[in-house]
Amino acid sequence: MLETAQLAQLYRTQIRECTALGADLSQFREDLRQLQRQLEAASRHIKAAADEIGAIGYSLESGPSENSEGTS
Repeated sequence: MLETAQLAQLYRTQIRECTALGADLSQFREDLRQLQRQLEAASRHIKAAADEIGAIGYSLESGPSENSEGTS
């Protein structure tokens, strides 16, 4: 997915030229929208994972709690 996004960025001019020459503009747009949605979903997932890792680190700084793993 990231490779596809990089290729779309790299070949931006060629994509525009293809559509100017009569290529299916609506299909290009739909494909780019789908790629955008996939990237946004991946971004949200990565952000949530980063937040969770940050919370774990914060919990280490603030000491053990009753809900921490490994407590009796």
